Amino acid sequence: MNKIMLVTLRSLLIALTLFATNSTSRSETDDCEWWSRGILAQPSVDPAIDNRFTLFQVTGRHCHLTGKLSYYQTENQNPAVRVIEGTRSKDGIFWPYVTSEVKDDRTGMWSTLPAPPWNGTPETVTIKPKSSCLEMQVILDHFKPFIGKQKFGRVVLKTGEAATFELKHLSPSNEQD
Repeated sequence: MNKIMLVTLRSLLIALTLFATNSTSRSETDDCEWWSRGILAQPSVDPAIDNRFTLFQVTGRHCHLTGKLSYYQTENQNPAVRVIEGTRSKDGIFWPYVTSEVKDDRTGMWSTLPAPPWNGTPETVTIKPKSSCLEMQVILDHFKPFIGKQKFGRVVLKTGEAATFELKHLSPSNEQD
């Protein structure tokens, strides 16, 4: 199979898995909704490259936004093995070091947002060719002020690869559509 078919197949499997996880409920302890949304499509210039690192689910809980990330290392990439730096929290979740950015719709330029604090033990995740990592999460709270004001956000790994998404997906409703 070619790279585009593998990436498309992987994205389809993630989408089907997430289809059953979209939900919304009200918390008893705070005024925020608890919700979760799968992201089925992302802005893309070249699916074989852009969709290797993706934000595929967003969750709002206790008034905080987090996202689940996946990374698929295709064959014939340089380097062949991808190493992603980050931290692992006490609950076993890997949080990659990322730079968060929003795109200014007027200028087309990306602006860097202040980094959230990194908690946990420093660690790396190694991804070999034809394998993936679906266990990564990222804090998305700092994107909240831009929902409805800008269209795109992204999280960028230290390697330079970015997971780009529409900011409307960071809201529990589709009122930003």
